[in-house]
Amino acid sequence: MKKELYLGLDVHKETIITATAEAGRQGEVGRQIGKSGSVCAC
Repeated sequence: MKKELYLGLDVHKETIITATAEAGRQGEVGRQIGKSGSVCAC
């Protein structure tokens, strides 16, 4: 059986936060997997 996993990015001027969510009503939602400094060439 194939599983779907969604990756979300919360991008701000100072940081980028990554999180995952599993597909479906019973899937786990909003598990934060990382935080890093922004790489902005502004």
